[in-house]
Amino acid sequence: MAVKIRLARKGRKRKAYYHIVVADS
Repeated sequence: MAVKIRLARKGRKRKAYYHIVVADS
């Protein structure tokens, strides 16, 4: 059982927020 954490960068240059996706595979 492995846990994968993805960090996706979304938004513009000045206002950038990070979305964390945790997937169990």
